[in-house]
Amino acid sequence: MNPILASGTTRPRRDLADLGALYVRDKAKLVGLRIAPVFRVDDKAGRYYRRSNRDMRIGSGPRAPGTGFQRINFEIQEDTYNTAQYPLESPVPREIGEEFGDLFDVQGAAAEGVTYNLMLWHEQRVCGKIFNNTNFPNSGDTGKASAAAFNVPTTKTIAEINAAREKIMALTGQEADTIVMHYSRYLALGQNEEIRATVGVRHNDQVNMQAILTAERLAGIYGVRQVIVSDRVYNSSTSGAVTLTPLVPENEIFVAYVGQSPNPQVEPCLMRTLAWTADGGEFDAETVADDLNRQDLVRVLQNTDEKIINTGCGFRITGA
Repeated sequence: MNPILASGTTRPRRDLADLGALYVRDKAKLVGLRIAPVFRVDDKAGRYYRRSNRDMRIGSGPRAPGTGFQRINFEIQEDTYNTAQYPLESPVPREIGEEFGDLFDVQGAAAEGVTYNLMLWHEQRVCGKIFNNTNFPNSGDTGKASAAAFNVPTTKTIAEINAAREKIMALTGQEADTIVMHYSRYLALGQNEEIRATVGVRHNDQVNMQAILTAERLAGIYGVRQVIVSDRVYNSSTSGAVTLTPLVPENEIFVAYVGQSPNPQVEPCLMRTLAWTADGGEFDAETVADDLNRQDLVRVLQNTDEKIINTGCGFRITGA
């Protein structure tokens, strides 16, 4: 049972923050931080620096005695950010805590619930920026319309993905490492003739492809590090009604170079979640005693700005 503090007392709860972060990472099937990893910043607003494309493809050739070294000019570009705080809270009546506290951690369960909703909206902000015709038009360097939908069994999806990979390589010198798709397209690929032939079950309709075609297996077929599959929805209504909208559009595929380092100065990369460490960062939690109503408020918050770092590191396929 948690101690009862004086009304209005705010108590930092790193334990709840860690519990919520673990839940989001392992159980909630949220993917926002896999697309836009965290880069921590010391100020709420300011400038950050990102690696240029121009100095990434200069190689080292043979050097004659007495001559200079081949030189790479370390080029970085400047951009600005401005984080915002995103908070949520859930009241936990003390009667509930007393009744069920011996069975499970009531405040921990509340923290998991509000953490899920907090990070769901982080994911909405991330997906809203990449599945976006202003940031990534479906023509030219940033996208294309698919020759046929990915849920049609005869579609040559490998060629579509390779076209995106080639464009990212040409623009940035980086090998695409990530594909983002909706769960319905992932399921449909189990019946794709080209994929089935690649796996080796073209002529066996009885094979349960869902037991074979994992996201990891699909990543290997497409030649990327990870295939991110999302089935999450959010309420997109602003009128009080419930309108459930997929975070990842069902008929779009996004190919990207996410990168391995959280620091955008190291290499060109798609996107980062800039998190202000002094006030919530990527995720924090606290409890507030509310004696008037005999309850404790479980609060979670983050202070972030989701920034596209390099549009050349992403390619959006529509009509997929």
